[in-house]
Amino acid sequence: MIYAGDIDKEIDKRQETLQDAEVEGANLLDIGVGCLSHIAAERFNCKVTNIDISYDRIRYEKQQNPNINLLCADALYLPFKDKIFDVSVSYGVLHHIHSDIRERLIYEMLRVSKTKIIITEYNEKGFKILHSKDNYTPVDLAWLENKLSHFKNIKIFRYELLNVYVCKI
Repeated sequence: MIYAGDIDKEIDKRQETLQDAEVEGANLLDIGVGCLSHIAAERFNCKVTNIDISYDRIRYEKQQNPNINLLCADALYLPFKDKIFDVSVSYGVLHHIHSDIRERLIYEMLRVSKTKIIITEYNEKGFKILHSKDNYTPVDLAWLENKLSHFKNIKIFRYELLNVYVCKI
């Protein structure tokens, strides 16, 4: 049985993800507003750009942390030049995108990243706990792993409620 505190610990693997991915000092793009940007900037000395499609979320986050570059942007059409970031991170974002166009996010992350991309998504158990009452569609992790299989160096971390994919370019 999983208790509420255990869910918080299991789901909040952000610091562990960044540590495992070795992002210290990176120029990092974080897709989707959340606390990962703060952790990357404060604990890993990253220069962070954080995007979200919600202007209200961006405006709120700008008040919380002026040291992070925050932009309202669509992750499927990133407004950046090619290879401008060292690392791009998508932490629980893919399931917010319609399944027919999820591959576009992966393509955009690859386009703007020099060294690696990091994708984190909930497995079936984690998705049911977090989004059982929402209209989101879970990510087919076999599909995702197939899309990422061409990377020479990919590390997969399988936790109880989510999977983390660190792909070196």
